[in-house]
Amino acid sequence: MRATQLDLLIHSTHEAGWKVGGIGAVLDGLLSQPAYSRSVKRTLLVGPYDQHDPLERERLFAPRNGLSVRYSSAGKIDKVRPTLARALRQIELAYHVHVFYGTRKFGAYEHEVLLVDPTVVDLQSVAEFKYHLWQQYGISSYDYDWSSEYDWYIRAAAPAFAALQAIAGTRKKLRAALIAHDWLGLPLAFRARQQAPAAYRLVYYAHEVAAARELVE
Repeated sequence: MRATQLDLLIHSTHEAGWKVGGIGAVLDGLLSQPAYSRSVKRTLLVGPYDQHDPLERERLFAPRNGLSVRYSSAGKIDKVRPTLARALRQIELAYHVHVFYGTRKFGAYEHEVLLVDPTVVDLQSVAEFKYHLWQQYGISSYDYDWSSEYDWYIRAAAPAFAALQAIAGTRKKLRAALIAHDWLGLPLAFRARQQAPAAYRLVYYAHEVAAARELVE
């Protein structure tokens, strides 16, 4: 193995399942490059999705998306090893979520995709995570009660990280990093730091820096 090669790179993004805009274009360009493949042994894109949203389903299963499904409780698809299937089902029961796992094509390469539907997530787990954000980072989630978008990504963080650990494993000495794309990718990064502080190098990829851009313009 190359000294600089990563065993695992996680991309936490709202465009994990399909390309919508700029971040998806960045990922399309990056993940299809031979140089990336030489530097990263395994890639997982992680984000939330709403299985009841017809537009999201259309984008996810569009032929151009190059999707191959390995596990979907909602779709009754189970093509993973039995131990992983059991672990994912336990996470779904514990958090009251649906897990979707598969691969997407990026040029000549395929990369893994993990999506979690937190529509009816266990609210106690959400409250505990919000308290952690306040205690550790001074983030008052109550100030954002008006934002369904903020709440959506907070709700998905804990179950998504649990599913990520089940899929990626917890092997020691794994050279792993997690990139949070824009602020929407940060909740998963915060959860990773809370649950497994030494497991991942954490990187924030600001992209267009939407909050600062609004202030400046």
